[in-house]
Amino acid sequence: MPTTPLLTLRRFSAANTTRHEEEYPENVEWNETDWALTAADSIGALCRLVREYTNDENPGAGPIFDEIADGVTALDLLCTELGGSLDQVIARRFNFKSAEDDNSARLTVRS
Repeated sequence: MPTTPLLTLRRFSAANTTRHEEEYPENVEWNETDWALTAADSIGALCRLVREYTNDENPGAGPIFDEIADGVTALDLLCTELGGSLDQVIARRFNFKSAEDDNSARLTVRS
């Protein structure tokens, strides 16, 4: 039986943009570079945590999940800044890679 997803990327993006405008008005004028660097910072923190996790220091999955979420949040705002949407970007690239690998898995892309 299909279940309703907890979250869709479109709902997330709308809430993300609204929250950002309300909570961080000083960043509303950020450009692509600012968002890319913010995403890179989160991905760097994620990489450091994964290294600790695999080196038996095991920080636990919670902090890793947090950095994944922070990175996705920044990437969503970068996509919005560039006039795109995270769901469309992911679906387009997923489908390209599936075709390149001669794999039948495809995601629906809506305009």
